[in-house]
Amino acid sequence: MALSTLELNCTEDPPCVWGFGMIYRNQRIESLPEDLFKDMPSLQDIWLTGNLISQLTENTFKGPFTIIRSCTLDNNPIKCNCDLRWLPSMDLSRALKRNLLGECEEPKNLHGTLLSELNQNDFQHCDQTA
Repeated sequence: MALSTLELNCTEDPPCVWGFGMIYRNQRIESLPEDLFKDMPSLQDIWLTGNLISQLTENTFKGPFTIIRSCTLDNNPIKCNCDLRWLPSMDLSRALKRNLLGECEEPKNLHGTLLSELNQNDFQHCDQTA
């Protein structure tokens, strides 16, 4: 069964983490709850390949991105719009800088840009007033 919003209903400790990784590939997941990675201090690897995730929210990812060693988000239609401008300003772990896999689907000028290669200049327009 495909999921539209990933919700964890696990009794495992830590919840829904096998070893040190969370794996939800090709599940048609469209969005992630803000508290998805709450209470997972041992989490090291996240695999969300081949879903329908378009938004990477700061509230969901900012905490884990400071401790995990890899995050695989390839084959998702990620929108690298102003809501993602938090990502280049993150102090990512050295390992995550090399292992943040995924690319922008939109906007057109960033199509195909790797998430790990986004920089503040890609979001300069976000701070401009009309």
